[in-house]
Amino acid sequence: LQSGGVLKTSGDGQYTGDTALAGGKFSATDSQVLSGTLSITADSELAVSENYTLTLSQTGGLSLGANTLTLSGGGSFVSGGLDLDNASSKLLLNSITVDNVSTSLASLGLDVDADSTVTSLSVGHTTPVTIDPGKTLSGAITVTGGSIKLGETGMLASSVSMSGGTLDADQSMTISGALTQSGSITIDVATGNTLTYSGASLSLGANTLTLSGGGTFSNTNALVLNDADSLLSLA
Repeated sequence: LQSGGVLKTSGDGQYTGDTALAGGKFSATDSQVLSGTLSITADSELAVSENYTLTLSQTGGLSLGANTLTLSGGGSFVSGGLDLDNASSKLLLNSITVDNVSTSLASLGLDVDADSTVTSLSVGHTTPVTIDPGKTLSGAITVTGGSIKLGETGMLASSVSMSGGTLDADQSMTISGALTQSGSITIDVATGNTLTYSGASLSLGANTLTLSGGGTFSNTNALVLNDADSLLSLA
């Protein structure tokens, strides 16, 4: 699909053709399965109509490469795993539910333009997550290393499970999902900004929680030092 081209499919069933997204738009208006090979070689878009699901059956999901993939339409995309595997990889979410997203390298991350859900987002590298004002990202995020860099002022409703790495807020925003830690982590809030955390109490366990950056971390519920090795470091 070249730039400006649109392939619109309808009717339940399978689309068996191989599809290379080279700047165009693939639009599914019913629940369908892509049983052929899907690849992306330029900034492109996948749209799934509301109340419908597009399923990608190829093994290994879809690697974005040095491209931006826009997901839109209000429906669900079962991808088998979208991989941000290039410094220029970017995922733009515009009213969509996607099953699985992971990082192989530091990338341009995720840009949320309308309420969307990532059922499982795995972050092991520097990954910007920009949520537009008044918009919400839901689902579950696992951070094993690197940093998740929160931009803009939208709400992060996803649960966030951290075994390492940094939660970095560059603007004032709210996290309403539950934050948990199973390793030593850092929450960094830029000077002059406030990160509001309205989720459940955060128990440190036998770990260090470092609060840094010069800004304000405003938590509704307590930070709980519940182990002899619990340490809250204010840097």
